[in-house]
Amino acid sequence: MKIQILTVLAVLVSVSTAQTRDRVDNRQARQQARIHAGKESGEITQNEAARLRSSKRAIRRLERRTEADGNVTPGEAARLERRQDARSRQIHRLKNNDSAAVAPASDSSVQQ
Repeated sequence: MKIQILTVLAVLVSVSTAQTRDRVDNRQARQQARIHAGKESGEITQNEAARLRSSKRAIRRLERRTEADGNVTPGEAARLERRQDARSRQIHRLKNNDSAAVAPASDSSVQQ
């Protein structure tokens, strides 16, 4: 009986960890798409993109640490989600601030 309960608990923990990982990965992919769109449109500068890449690496490190023991606790999942919320706000602020990436001038726009 104890073995069956432990087996069920182990399966639930692994499913929970996989769901958390999938949710984090999907959210990071959506955030990356927003950053790419911001760079393409000139709303995000190279320096701003570098700061966003740094925050992405920090979230990845946190994700690896929380999954290291094979069990993501509700507190760890909440901390990871708060970090992603902060990054999402950061992306929004950087896309909507007054700085703009300088687009290279094309030859046709230069008047002589």
